[in-house]
Amino acid sequence: MRIATNILRPGMVLRGMTSAARYLTDASFDQRTREIILLSKAPVGVLLDRELKSANKVLIPIYSKDDSFLTGYGEKLLQNAGSKLTLLDMTGAIRDNDELREYLHTLGRRHPGHVNIIPEYILDNDIYGRHDLMMLSVDGWKHFTEAATPGLQFLPSVLILSYKG
Repeated sequence: MRIATNILRPGMVLRGMTSAARYLTDASFDQRTREIILLSKAPVGVLLDRELKSANKVLIPIYSKDDSFLTGYGEKLLQNAGSKLTLLDMTGAIRDNDELREYLHTLGRRHPGHVNIIPEYILDNDIYGRHDLMMLSVDGWKHFTEAATPGLQFLPSVLILSYKG
């Protein structure tokens, strides 16, 4: 099995095909990818493409308050594509952050039926199959892969985003 991994930049693809096992079992990126993520002055996304056709159902695991920037991307998907977001509060980061929790509840009221928050969830194969895309931060990806999560072969396409704030 092969997964297309691309660092997306308008009009340019900086990475090509690579083995799925390398990215799905190792929390780190290759040297060139790390350099691009670290040296870029703009946010960078790494797409693990599992034949992504649409982003109708998007899974966003939140591991820490630093992952809250992902909700801005989720909001753009809500507004521009009518996506349905499932936010997983992996460690209680949403529960413990009043500002983030209120923002997500407001977003849910503005887009009824399109925002679902699940508290302290343990990822499983079932939830992967119900989503087109999973969005994580670089640190979230490290947490995800270090947790030795079962069923990596069942993952939807994955977008790993860096934060430049």
